[in-house]
Amino acid sequence: MSDGSNGPGPRGKVSRLIEQDGLEGTGDYLVERWSAGDRESRMGLRALAREFNHRLLEARLAAADVNPVEGTAESYYEALAGEEASSGVRTQVRRRLERAGVDVEALRSDFVSRQAVHTYLTSTRGVSRETEASVSPQSVRSTLDRLRERVRKVTTGRLQRLRDAELLTLGDARVIVSVEVYCNDCGTQRSLSDLLAAGGCDCTD
Repeated sequence: MSDGSNGPGPRGKVSRLIEQDGLEGTGDYLVERWSAGDRESRMGLRALAREFNHRLLEARLAAADVNPVEGTAESYYEALAGEEASSGVRTQVRRRLERAGVDVEALRSDFVSRQAVHTYLTSTRGVSRETEASVSPQSVRSTLDRLRERVRKVTTGRLQRLRDAELLTLGDARVIVSVEVYCNDCGTQRSLSDLLAAGGCDCTD
């Protein structure tokens, strides 16, 4: 699979940097992680832009014959582009890179934005993110199970606080959160689990 320098759409900033800095495989990585059907593997544009910039910084360090230890590129990037780094840390990192022969201003100018990554994915590589394709009974149940567990934990905690403050009398209790679905058309009422397992209500019969 091509990294996109000869893709279906116009050649933009991301494609230019991939070719210029020898970032082989990075374009395919962006495509795979943005369009992954598995929600756990999928990454957003902001995270992908950050990952691209880390790789770009590593490539510039390698070109300057600098072999950074693990995590150095990430920390350097946060110092140069992040909002939380102090001016002292920012200056220190800049000086280290300049002593290594890295053009810091050119590097900062070449850092890509989430919009640049989006343009590369959609215009250059022709990728569309079909979010509907990731919807399934299993994914819906997984999402709602997480929400239900969150409600259970929050409720348990609040009740515990009321009991500790002697504002509520409650023995050894267990919070149960259930989701019931009622169909107005056929009058069927089922738990969410039963509804998904059955493939629908009685309207499907």
